[in-house]
Amino acid sequence: KGLEALSNALWGSTTLRELEVDNNEIGDRGAHHIAAVLPAMKALQVLDVGFNSIKVAGLNVLMKTIAESQYLQSLSVSGNAIDANAAKAVAYALAYNCSLKYIHLVHCSIGHEGQRHISAGIVSNSRTALRKLT
Repeated sequence: KGLEALSNALWGSTTLRELEVDNNEIGDRGAHHIAAVLPAMKALQVLDVGFNSIKVAGLNVLMKTIAESQYLQSLSVSGNAIDANAAKAVAYALAYNCSLKYIHLVHCSIGHEGQRHISAGIVSNSRTALRKLT
């Protein structure tokens, strides 16, 4: 309920540049709430949802929204387990997003198959702004 109230308050914010909600156990539900407000937050440049127990369902929704974002420059999903299916969602975002410069995937336990998906997403985007992947 806390993140739902926060996301409602942030809807359409024209001044917020950074949203750091790491280490809050927001889970898939919280990821859905953030994904719902992201398109209306045109000034948001930094999003940190690290260490929040976000699973495949939450990452799918969040990454779809991030793929379409024209403003977000830095994203951290560190500490959320990213299996091969979740890696496909990350790859999708990286394949279509042209504004992300930094993405942090530290402590995500990404296996070889997931790494291949993410690499393919980056390589397929000829307009990527990506400068740093950790």
